[in-house]
Amino acid sequence: FRSAKGTKVLHLQLNPNVALEIDRTSGSEAHSVVVRGTAAMITDSAEIKRVEGLGLRPWLNTEKIEFVEITPTRITGRAFRLGH
Repeated sequence: FRSAKGTKVLHLQLNPNVALEIDRTSGSEAHSVVVRGTAAMITDSAEIKRVEGLGLRPWLNTEKIEFVEITPTRITGRAFRLGH
């Protein structure tokens, strides 16, 4: 994922154990995936160039120039129908 410089990046360097949740709804269905693992800053220039080509864009028009990779140790997910 992308991030701006700041306390989040500093905390990742102090404690790299993370959980990232991604949710999606489509019509009457929803999906949720949680990835737990170890985060590391991407600093290699060739790797940064590669991930820049993936098309990851921030939702907000902010400068997020730091790239973080997560090495998963556990991935869980579920799908369910939304209530009315």
